[in-house]
Amino acid sequence: MLCVQDACKTRCGGLDTFRRPIKVTQAFELLDCAQRCPVRLYEFYNSVCPPGRPDDAFYLRPLRNYSSTVWFDSNAVGKNTLRDTVSRICKAAGFVGFFSNHSLRATAATCLFDADIDEQLIKVKTGHASDAVRSYKRVSEMKLYRI
Repeated sequence: MLCVQDACKTRCGGLDTFRRPIKVTQAFELLDCAQRCPVRLYEFYNSVCPPGRPDDAFYLRPLRNYSSTVWFDSNAVGKNTLRDTVSRICKAAGFVGFFSNHSLRATAATCLFDADIDEQLIKVKTGHASDAVRSYKRVSEMKLYRI
């Protein structure tokens, strides 16, 4: 599955981002874990979205009165709703502190560094165009004990 992103905070259409290539991300099917497979989850999400939804809207507003075939409105969810959802989920999971959409990106980068994934690949996966991704490289307690 390919996802093309031509509008994001680092590609707003200004002159400073004009020559950057359009970001294309890939997701691969997880054959051994169907419940967490991003391809299957996307296909299911797509199946309960309304027909004719806008091309630029990925996260759609859930319907209060949904049917068995359509769960979402054709309007996109606002950024504040996404921010509040991430915060609410983290609190419900028992995490203490402030969490935002960016927290998920930072945590993913930190976990990839902890797994000894190459920095260039982490930059590709998290969408970092600069070396700012290095700020997520932290010394974990497990690595301290191995020394």
